[in-house]
Amino acid sequence: MGKKKEKKKVGKTKKKEQKVSKRGGGSAKQLKSEIKRLEKEIRKRDDLIRKLQKRSAPKASKEVASDDTADLLHSQRNESIAVVQRRAWERHQYLRQQYEQHLEENNPATTARRLANRDLIERFGDAAGYSAEELLDILS
Repeated sequence: MGKKKEKKKVGKTKKKEQKVSKRGGGSAKQLKSEIKRLEKEIRKRDDLIRKLQKRSAPKASKEVASDDTADLLHSQRNESIAVVQRRAWERHQYLRQQYEQHLEENNPATTARRLANRDLIERFGDAAGYSAEELLDILS
């Protein structure tokens, strides 16, 4: 009777292993090849982002460099969406607050937008700045 029980245990173990492999457990070699494939795909996307930004962004009006944007996207990937959105909302509120403050100081709207953007960059860093067109869209 002991041999029958052992055969049953072996059979159950094999079934469990098959289930795990079907769920994507995979071997270490398969996982490494999948990681390499995904990293290659990420590099291709980063290159595409840089090329598109170089084509579309005017050189003088944009404060954010294309390399910084790709790095920003990578850092955001590790953060939760809620955290990223909260930070963006904080920057937006600060920009609007500074804009209104500069307007109250009797600065013209264009100057107030530029000064508010400068304040935003000073507080949150270069990556937080906007181009003149973006400021017009945001603060109009």
